[in-house]
Amino acid sequence: MLPRFFDVRPEERLLTLAAFLVQFGVLAAHTILETGRDALFLARLPAAQLPWMYLAIARAGCTRHVVAGR
Repeated sequence: MLPRFFDVRPEERLLTLAAFLVQFGVLAAHTILETGRDALFLARLPAAQLPWMYLAIARAGCTRHVVAGR
């Protein structure tokens, strides 16, 4: 059933598995670290400040993008 959905040649299987494991690891680490970041933030400041922090992060990212584009 899986070969019908995934057209992976036998010589590509190892590289495909490696790419999948890397992507899975990056997503898992991001999820865990994001939860930890929010928990540390909320340990010091009230939850009402969280939207402002997200806006500040977005603003910093936009500014970085504009500066890097020059």
